[in-house]
Amino acid sequence: MPTLVPGFEYDIFISYRHNDNHSGWVTEFVKSLKEELAATIKENVSVYFDTNPYDGLLETHHVDKSLEGKLKCLIFIPILSQTYCDVKSFAWKHEFCAFNKLSQEDKLGKDIKLTNGNVASRILPVKIHDLDAEDKVLLENELGGTLRCVEFIYKAPGVNRPITLNDNPNHNLNQIFYRDQLNKVANAVKELVYSIQNRPVITPTQSHNIFTDSLHENSIAVLPFINMSSDPEQDYLCDGLSEELLNVLTQLGKVKVAARTSSFMFKGENRDITAIGKTLRVNTVLEGSVRKSGNRIRITTQLINVADGFHMWSEKYDREITDIFDIQDEIALAILNELKIKLLGEEKSYILKRNTDNIDAYQFYLQGRFNFHNFIGNGYLTAIKYYDKALEIDPNYAKAHAGKASCYLNLWHFNILTPEQSLRQMQEATFKSLELDNQIAESHYAMARYKFWHDYDLKGAEQEFLETFKFNPSIPEAISHYGFVQNFLGNKEKALTSVRRAKQLDPFSPMISLDLIANIFLAGNFEELLVECNKTIGMHPQFWGGYWYRGYYHWTNKEYDMALDNIKKVVELFPGQLSLSLLGCLYGVTNRKEEARQVIFDLEQLSKKEHVGSFSFALIYAGFGNMDKTFEYLKVAGQERTGLLIFLDYFSKDIVPILKQDSRYKPFLREVGIPICNQND
Repeated sequence: MPTLVPGFEYDIFISYRHNDNHSGWVTEFVKSLKEELAATIKENVSVYFDTNPYDGLLETHHVDKSLEGKLKCLIFIPILSQTYCDVKSFAWKHEFCAFNKLSQEDKLGKDIKLTNGNVASRILPVKIHDLDAEDKVLLENELGGTLRCVEFIYKAPGVNRPITLNDNPNHNLNQIFYRDQLNKVANAVKELVYSIQNRPVITPTQSHNIFTDSLHENSIAVLPFINMSSDPEQDYLCDGLSEELLNVLTQLGKVKVAARTSSFMFKGENRDITAIGKTLRVNTVLEGSVRKSGNRIRITTQLINVADGFHMWSEKYDREITDIFDIQDEIALAILNELKIKLLGEEKSYILKRNTDNIDAYQFYLQGRFNFHNFIGNGYLTAIKYYDKALEIDPNYAKAHAGKASCYLNLWHFNILTPEQSLRQMQEATFKSLELDNQIAESHYAMARYKFWHDYDLKGAEQEFLETFKFNPSIPEAISHYGFVQNFLGNKEKALTSVRRAKQLDPFSPMISLDLIANIFLAGNFEELLVECNKTIGMHPQFWGGYWYRGYYHWTNKEYDMALDNIKKVVELFPGQLSLSLLGCLYGVTNRKEEARQVIFDLEQLSKKEHVGSFSFALIYAGFGNMDKTFEYLKVAGQERTGLLIFLDYFSKDIVPILKQDSRYKPFLREVGIPICNQND
């Protein structure tokens, strides 16, 4: 049968469960879609639709060669129902999963760059029912991204069925027209076909096709440079140079840059640039290597086009280490030139701004940042030592002060250091950074975090985040933390939009995933919370964040056994006072007094070796219902300015509501300055 694009058996393959066609809905949909396609696309569109449930495509049968041929189609449309996402079903295993695999291996690939610069998948799902949370997770895990569908769902209280051609849209809560939804599918097919054929297309959905993932015309991933020296101690320099270039590019806002965590995920691997580029959803990839010997340094770089794997530009720099600033500038400008990005005078002077002129101070700064990314404990403490070495050489190095401020804030926030060991140092470094240079993102970001976590100053933090974005609009961590501020200000949708943008920039960061599920929890979207927790656990099974909030989900639903399983997993993966206090609180809530007392004993023993915050004990006693002890410890936690206290009103609402019933509760919040959540009690 002739197809719009040579080499395929059919243009469209319709996949569905036969149970969903007992009423004839799928048959009517296919008939209507063919009519809509005939009115949308000049050429004939061939559609494979299995109308005979006994033609060899039953769930219990094996795949025959004829079906394999029919699956060689241009576009795959699954009809997603309450029964479609079943790993035992034929449609799921031998049609959906099979096409998902085949499309990634054929000459076109699964994702197509549209004529408007966006990217769309050749899988165009149509949804006729609201799906169970686990089904949505199954779909998104198979697709490797967010599920986007055209909905044909009739929304009414207690109803979960497909909309039909004869339904009155005024009776539908979504007020959607069957014909309009059909038109969206037809236009999406047209966009895909015309883009493959390199034909211009103008449709009403061109600027906001729901099947597309935005892929910026200029997008790049900067991979960690390979250390070609025999000394592994030079890793900091390779990572540092890569990160510096990445930061330069993000400051412009004219190019989408894959974030550090996601790009550095490929460190040390054999690099298939095309696969990496597709995974990170970028058009270009910068890779390079560094060899340092004495005072000489050799840096090689290649800018690679993901689509064909060809080098767009490459260069080798063989210089003195003192020339490293000039080398970085040359590489950055060469990349921007290849991406055809023109800089205004002010933009050029800003992105090439020198934060220190001393090469030794700069190398210590890179070592500080290298250790900072080790995340917790010794990494932060080691980073501070290197930042201090940089500041001994150049006391006016604002970025080093900002880095030091972030280390102390994290050490205080995670109760690794006592308030006496961290608060004054954090405050001094934060204010010094901003005093020295208020024209860099790092200084404002440090102040934004200080105002939020320490001062509980929501408006002040919001302003500092906005100042941060003026100088660098694409720091995923800043965008993510800005979501917390908006959540506490009551702007739930704005908060979730912000954190989801951070997730797009850094899709493989476990901490950004944690921020997303935390903000979903704060927004009170508990069904979505479970879905995102499962996705996070699927992607990061050894990361505690997904289990933490999945435990919250079951806790709020009084499913205590499942909550306990998840919190125990948190203790296993993230041992320490925070996870222990949560476990002890849950033991108290479920009246397991002996287990709760054991956790208190364990924390007391731990306090002999390291700082244990009073907030940890307060949580456990709140679970017990011992309010006198709870407020005794909360008072000390308030004096310590414990950062986690900012979550207290949300936590008490959903996890230990007994706190809110105590007459001392609201006066305590007002005295300490903790924001009161605006959810209805």
